[in-house]
Amino acid sequence: MLVLGVAAAPFAAAADSLDAILARMDASAKKFQSVTATLTQSEYTAVIKQMDGPDAGELKIKRSGGHVSALLSFTGENAHTLAVKGNTGWQYYPKAKTVDEYSLAKYAGTIDQFLLLAFGTSGSDLRKTYDVSLGGTDSIKGIQAARLVLKPKTEELKKVITMIELWIPEGQAAGIQEKVTEPSGNYILAEYSNVKMNPNLPDSAFDLKLPKDVQVRHPQK
Repeated sequence: MLVLGVAAAPFAAAADSLDAILARMDASAKKFQSVTATLTQSEYTAVIKQMDGPDAGELKIKRSGGHVSALLSFTGENAHTLAVKGNTGWQYYPKAKTVDEYSLAKYAGTIDQFLLLAFGTSGSDLRKTYDVSLGGTDSIKGIQAARLVLKPKTEELKKVITMIELWIPEGQAAGIQEKVTEPSGNYILAEYSNVKMNPNLPDSAFDLKLPKDVQVRHPQK
């Protein structure tokens, strides 16, 4: 049995090599159109060593005509909605009846890639933007997943992100967990479940439905 285990080890390692994972991501990205998933998200604040969350929510993402649309709706005490459509982004806070509107034109390519990171980004695109390495294998809720370590190449991206870690189950291309660490040491940890690839999502699925008395703010002005 020991001999068989040793003999099989090289084949298991090859299946989970960095090149094999990125190749699967390349193949998946060519077919990607849309995704829906359940997520839980926690936020860590380094200066006070405090973890907030997890906040539960649902996400929808669609790639069409060279643009990415996204809608992330969080429920519970910290209910809020994040939306991206075209070159505009919104953060809606229903309890405060406010929505912050942003122009994303300057950052469109980076934001599109970031939104698609766990589901629709190709391995070749990752290598263009990040130094990519394999950080080993971890068990995420009983699922064995390879941990990709992504470190930004550009100085501009390094100003906002120190490292991204993406956990991808063996033999798959979509991530089940993602951790984004900022230069301050703060990080966001997201876990994905109930993932459905390429569902039929009309453009209207990404419309942000706001009450008439909502206050629209423009923080960039």
